[in-house]
Amino acid sequence: MRWPLVAVLCLVLLTGCSGLSGLDGGDRSATTPAPVPTVTERASTPSAPPGLDADGLAGVGYLSNGHERALENRSYTFRERYTMTTTRDTGRLRVTRNETTAVVDGRNYRHDLERTRILPNRTVERYEQSMYGDGRVWFERRDDGTVDYYRGDLQFYQDEFAGEAAFYVDQYVSANRSWTQRVRRNGSLYYRLVGVGGTPPGISQAESYRVRLLVAPDGLVRQLSVRYTTTIGSQTETVSYRFWYEDVDSTTAPSPDWLDEARQRTGNRSDGSNR
Repeated sequence: MRWPLVAVLCLVLLTGCSGLSGLDGGDRSATTPAPVPTVTERASTPSAPPGLDADGLAGVGYLSNGHERALENRSYTFRERYTMTTTRDTGRLRVTRNETTAVVDGRNYRHDLERTRILPNRTVERYEQSMYGDGRVWFERRDDGTVDYYRGDLQFYQDEFAGEAAFYVDQYVSANRSWTQRVRRNGSLYYRLVGVGGTPPGISQAESYRVRLLVAPDGLVRQLSVRYTTTIGSQTETVSYRFWYEDVDSTTAPSPDWLDEARQRTGNRSDGSNR
């Protein structure tokens, strides 16, 4: 996991105002003012979220900062899926990573990761990692064939996980051309961004780069998906990454079934040691 600092972005809503005439008792019929939009009419057409406009992507930094801002003091479940397929002369390697992070607040959370590697000889390697914060202490379980447990005192009070998605927004939202469309999902308004022709992090050129976002009016990036292919010599690599949010404002973080064993194996130590 990566924990970049939370940046703050303020979204200013501009509203119109109308003048009043005839207060001096003069002839009110002499002038007919042109009709102007009411506050209610303007409110029904909200501005695009930070970082987007009617034409597409306006600024990645504004988008990622607005996302972190929208998650402040909220509970949520954050899900990720990453797949990389590498094809070379010696065969094909496929790596898949699935993560789920349930955040109630900065001190009560649960994170689960599963990673699978399928080697060219079809050997399968698996790795699992889980973390749980109970409000006072964090516990961690790692399983790469041998199970180890760790624990330590929680050192922060605010949500440090909101930056996870913001990191991927900064990394993957890249496009030479993009466009925005207003859509409705389950009766709620969202902004869909589609971008093409971008560049993945650390790579100068990619084929078929395409990124899609679904952004709420408050700036919360509810969904992101990106897919691209790179070719270096005889090696071709296809990457697919997706994240999405569930149960915003209603997430719980149930304790894992391994928690009792972790407490027994780590005792009362809070130095991060295992067993």
